[in-house]
Amino acid sequence: MNPTWATRPSLHRSNTWLYLLLGAFFQFAPCQAPAADLRRSQTIQLHKGWNAVFLEVEPLNTDPGAVFTNMPVDIVASYFPNVTPVQFIRDPNEAPWKEPGWGVWYAPDRKEAIVTDLFAVQGNRAFLIKARQACTWQLQGKIQFKRVRWQPDSFNMVGFPVDPQSPPNMGTFFAGSSAHQGQRIYRLVGDQWTLVTNPGGTALES
Repeated sequence: MNPTWATRPSLHRSNTWLYLLLGAFFQFAPCQAPAADLRRSQTIQLHKGWNAVFLEVEPLNTDPGAVFTNMPVDIVASYFPNVTPVQFIRDPNEAPWKEPGWGVWYAPDRKEAIVTDLFAVQGNRAFLIKARQACTWQLQGKIQFKRVRWQPDSFNMVGFPVDPQSPPNMGTFFAGSSAHQGQRIYRLVGDQWTLVTNPGGTALES
């Protein structure tokens, strides 16, 4: 907030941003899902530390252990909305992973690996990814359409696919939704969620 936890947020100079938005119901116009089994690749630049990432494709093998094989990644987390409002955290290192709704994968060499409860890396979903060092993540997968389900009166962790050649600004993107007017938007900058103070002057990236 590619939420709301609009988590959110910029991918710290990567081509992927996520945003933290204070949630409200938001209806998108009906869209036609792409033809089955459409495949493409997505390239994501991860920096050392926390990254807010929106996957535009679903990995051919969704097992986190397979997805992050040979990658310098040790923690991956995603939020699955429920009826409990999401509590916003300023610093991802606070790791609220024990709260309801969070799914987390830990690298096998971490002592916390025994409590891993994120068993699939799905497309059209926002993730927080902690990298041990900067790297390029090349992902091959399928394109699938999923409608955003906004949790009202809560922060939502959401990402968006946009045209990289002509991206809208955040203000323009949400202009058609009365439910989002005046709500807060955050993006991840330097491992800290930072309030977007000028949505009309801030580009929305994938």
